Amino acid sequence: MDTLKTIGQRPAADQPIHHLKPRVDPSTLSHRHLLDGPFWQRIPAYRTIDEATFLDHTWQAKHSITNPAKLLAAVQDLVPQEFYDDVIKGFHLAPM
Repeated sequence: MDTLKTIGQRPAADQPIHHLKPRVDPSTLSHRHLLDGPFWQRIPAYRTIDEATFLDHTWQAKHSITNPAKLLAAVQDLVPQEFYDDVIKGFHLAPM
């Protein structure tokens, strides 16, 4: 019964916190380093899109990639054919 009382409670201020996992090396967190500037303009279909338009949620919803043809139209020659083939397989397995 005492165990149920302690679920969700913080340890007392004088008790050290016991971490179950080791600390993460910050250098491995590269996914947190977001691109600066108009990164979307590297994509052929978005080269002329200004920042205000690109960040607008209604524009984002309208221009969502929902099938392989839209993806190919957006990236054009940025990716090799193998990537596009993998995308077709992925969309077949998990349609959006």
